[in-house]
Amino acid sequence: MNTDADKILDLFINYLLKNSINISEKFDHVDEDNYTPLQLAIKNNNLPATRYLLKFFNKNVRQTSNHIRDNLIHLTVRYGDLTMLKYLLGEGQLIEQGNQSNLTMTPIELARSMKLHDMVKYFEEIYPQPEIDEDESSNND
Repeated sequence: MNTDADKILDLFINYLLKNSINISEKFDHVDEDNYTPLQLAIKNNNLPATRYLLKFFNKNVRQTSNHIRDNLIHLTVRYGDLTMLKYLLGEGQLIEQGNQSNLTMTPIELARSMKLHDMVKYFEEIYPQPEIDEDESSNND
């Protein structure tokens, strides 16, 4: 099903580009649940659609319907999987969002709270935390 959807989306996007239709101006709007098409693609774990929509849609959108202001990486932690997370952070387009806090926590803190150990491990690889030398901390006492 995703293969066919990918082909249809490819044809649709190419048609819009060929006819000089501004994709983000026409389609980068929220639906009745306050999600943009890009957010919906991530929420539904649709990697082919996400790949296309990242090229044309606002990447700095925040989820407002839940009043905690999740960015796209938070949304990936809540609804996606490790493959989606690796794509979004690995491409570098959303790397800064991996450290951004919503109103309560960063994406790695969210992954920890949801016990998504594979995502936590990946976040730790991408954003290494400085190690605290126990000898130095005990000397400061």
